[in-house]
Amino acid sequence: MKINTALLFLLVSAFVFAQESISFEKATFSHILSKAKKENKIIFLDAYAEWCGPCKLMEKNIFPKDEVKQFYNANFINARIDMEKGEGRDIQKKYGVYSYPTYLFLNGDGEVVYKGMGYLEAPDFLQLGNQAKIIGEGGGGKERFEKGETDPEFLLNTAKLNANIDPEFAKKVSERYFQVRKKKEFTQDELAMLFYFLRSENDPNYKVFVNEKPEILKLLPESSYNQFHTQIKLNTIAENAVDKDKKTINEAKFLDEASKLMSVEDAENYLKILKLNAYRSLENWSGYEKAALENYKNGDGFDAKELMTAAFVFAEKLQTPHR
Repeated sequence: MKINTALLFLLVSAFVFAQESISFEKATFSHILSKAKKENKIIFLDAYAEWCGPCKLMEKNIFPKDEVKQFYNANFINARIDMEKGEGRDIQKKYGVYSYPTYLFLNGDGEVVYKGMGYLEAPDFLQLGNQAKIIGEGGGGKERFEKGETDPEFLLNTAKLNANIDPEFAKKVSERYFQVRKKKEFTQDELAMLFYFLRSENDPNYKVFVNEKPEILKLLPESSYNQFHTQIKLNTIAENAVDKDKKTINEAKFLDEASKLMSVEDAENYLKILKLNAYRSLENWSGYEKAALENYKNGDGFDAKELMTAAFVFAEKLQTPHR
């Protein structure tokens, strides 16, 4: 029997390469999650895209290194999934992957316990995995949080990791973080977290924003601080004008209070946006219909995504035909 030497070479090369890199699972994501839960191990998920240069460099230069493959194979269930193909698209949306490569460390429940991004040299990639291992062995973020975890580093990382995946949970984590932090000076990460989750004067972290103003001003201009403060006050006015039980908006109350912070015209424009967002959130579709027809009389000046959202609501939630 004649042997195709070229084919044999390719098969042997592929086998050797597979053995010389991180051992990635060839299975569906649901199967990988089940395996992780059964074995009580953390998943390392290399979320990549086929066109991504740094992803290819990680695959070529870093994953095959002895110390890397040994550590990752010993400590994780490893997976590589293209975020732009097949089930990768759903994973990309679920975990908010917008940059490649992104490294997700997940528990068996699919909860993110740690995260990294970008091309990393071997020592940094090992440090990333080691940190994920330490945090993962301490239990999932939500589980540890519910048990009353107060470690500042854990809280900061958990808030960052869940900011896009579960913002309501991440907001609670951020609030506990600022309750337990002892130091006065702010880091850029802390300030970003404070601003990201702070929405109104009704939020617990609003006291931090006000009381720590001198420290915050060491990191940003006072004009920016004041501008953000005005937005917080405006959000508070909007929040207080919405009656969630009745699914209504007290427009007169909003305009009266908002016009103290801005021009009447700006307050009226802000109210239009408030009505669209609030009525959609409250599922008051008749209120949304009226607000949308008023706001989108003229389609000029609105981006396509905004108009498509309105069109979707009209198609799915409203029975009245419109042209």
